[in-house]
This record gives sequence, structure tokens and C-alpha cells, in this order.
Amino acid sequence: MMPQLRAVERLSAVAEGMNGGLAFAVHGLGVRCVERCEQRLRNRIDRFQWV
Repeated sequence: MMPQLRAVERLSAVAEGMNGGLAFAVHGLGVRCVERCEQRLRNRIDRFQWV
């Protein structure tokens, strides 16, 4: 194996790992936003029911 090829493989593996981490972080943020939005909607619905 040529050293350049090995370096490229290592870089692509690192890039894949970073992409996976980013996707996971974005997914986590999305889930959190959805949960917050649901809580706000429920709070508003509760208020309307009390009125």
C-alpha cells in the first residue's frame, strides 16, 4: 500500500465519522425543538381549555 493512499483512507474515515456525528447532533437538536414546540402547543391548548 502506498502511504498517500493510506492517508486518504484515514481522512475519508475521519470525514465519515464527523458526518455521522453532525447528523446525530442535528437529529438530537431537531428532536429537542419538536419536544419544545409540542410543550408550547400543549400549554396554549391548556390555556384555551381553561378560558
